[in-house]
Amino acid sequence: MEAHMAASNASMKATVPAACGSWRSPITSDLIVQDVVTLGAIQLDGDDVYWVEMRPADGARNVIVRRTPDGVARDVTPAPFNVRTRVHEYGGLCFWVTGGVAWFANYADQRVYRQAPGAAPAPFTPAAVDLRYGDGMVDRTRHRLVCVREDHRAAGREAVNAIVALDPDRGGAGEVLAEGSDFYGCPAVSPDGARLAWLALRVGGPDRLPVRGGGPLAAGRAGYQLQAPDPGGDPVH
Repeated sequence: MEAHMAASNASMKATVPAACGSWRSPITSDLIVQDVVTLGAIQLDGDDVYWVEMRPADGARNVIVRRTPDGVARDVTPAPFNVRTRVHEYGGLCFWVTGGVAWFANYADQRVYRQAPGAAPAPFTPAAVDLRYGDGMVDRTRHRLVCVREDHRAAGREAVNAIVALDPDRGGAGEVLAEGSDFYGCPAVSPDGARLAWLALRVGGPDRLPVRGGGPLAAGRAGYQLQAPDPGGDPVH
């Protein structure tokens, strides 16, 4: 008891008064989050499960992880790649996977990279241009990636948004499937493969985010026959 009182008195003597808000705490934000790994962007590819882990202890780097049916989880993307997109500034779906091949947006340069099993990531979209990719899905029927693209190449103006198709083998800047609205998000092919739906918003238009649908996926650009978004049209639910 006496030893406890002595230690308490010593601690009180070491206390230094400080102005409100200026005192230094041994409990820092880094200490709180350093072991907190967040999980997201879960995707299935056959019997394998993929997700993204954000690891504060690794400089807040985002890593794609793959879990195989035997229960073993392994990192897919190596350092220093950071799987994160700046589409819409707040981010979105940042990778796609099919047949064991992953495509992902790298935060440092916002290029999409293609990574085949056992291989290093290879550049997939153009270098030295400010094009950003995110959201979307793999259209396995037509063997392409369908995603949102933000085009920041024109200085002094707002980014040009569009839904584009990317050839999963050759890459490139992408072929435009839908354009003309100020915002695009969540492109998805219907379960029967007959329609492409997305979110679209025009500045000054109705105060809502209507879900717009396309026509039958049979012909037209990149294999799609699309109906352009119409601010007065009926949304697809």
